[in-house]
Amino acid sequence: MDQLVDDIERIFHDQTTVFKLNLSFGFILFNNETVQMQYHHSSVNNARVFDTAFQIRNLEDLQQVREALENIDIHEWARQQRPNSKWVVMDFTNATFYVTKLRDYPIGCSVRLPEYAVENPTIVSLDCDDNNGLPYEDKLCFFRCLALHKGCHPHNLERVTQHFYEQYDDSDDFDSETLEELPELEKLFELNIYVYRLVEVYDEDKDKTEIVAQLLQLDLYGSHFSYIKNLKMYSKSYCCLNLTRCGRQREL
Repeated sequence: MDQLVDDIERIFHDQTTVFKLNLSFGFILFNNETVQMQYHHSSVNNARVFDTAFQIRNLEDLQQVREALENIDIHEWARQQRPNSKWVVMDFTNATFYVTKLRDYPIGCSVRLPEYAVENPTIVSLDCDDNNGLPYEDKLCFFRCLALHKGCHPHNLERVTQHFYEQYDDSDDFDSETLEELPELEKLFELNIYVYRLVEVYDEDKDKTEIVAQLLQLDLYGSHFSYIKNLKMYSKSYCCLNLTRCGRQREL
């Protein structure tokens, strides 16, 4: 079981989006009467371990998967797959993980940020209310970022945050914005929005962990991507495909 937990942690660190996770096992059955063996392969349709896949956004969600694995009797799960009681579970051969990437997932869910994000002096985390230390639960982190961008102090965000939120959505069933809605938010608030993601990387040679920002620059021709090695030499100007903005490349 420890190996499974390690595998799931590796899967988690390999992902760049929120994802759903389930798993299944391959195993061998032995028939006591006929002395036959039968292999049961992994299947996401009718032999998955969990009835509902786990949606994983952060380490807290990952802990729920760990606890679920610790509480499950895998041998009993396999016995439930037998054709009848004449078959016994002989051995497990493999585990298959089913990962479903969620590209357009909601932004704004309450989350416990990692230490490298909280302690980064260039980041205002906005995961807790500066006035009382309690975590935010209202999914308005984008609008708080916008309030800060407009000059509000972290201790006095709520009135302006609510104002921006009501400009965007005045319904009673708001369920946070998604990455796909960023162009709409740019247009509404007259902004240029760039989203970055910090990744924690362990350097085996230096025996230490470093934080890097990953930025992948691609050229699109037709339906084909090519990799851009040097953006400064790539073009003298650029345009945004979504909002038809143009600008000139300049030295920093």
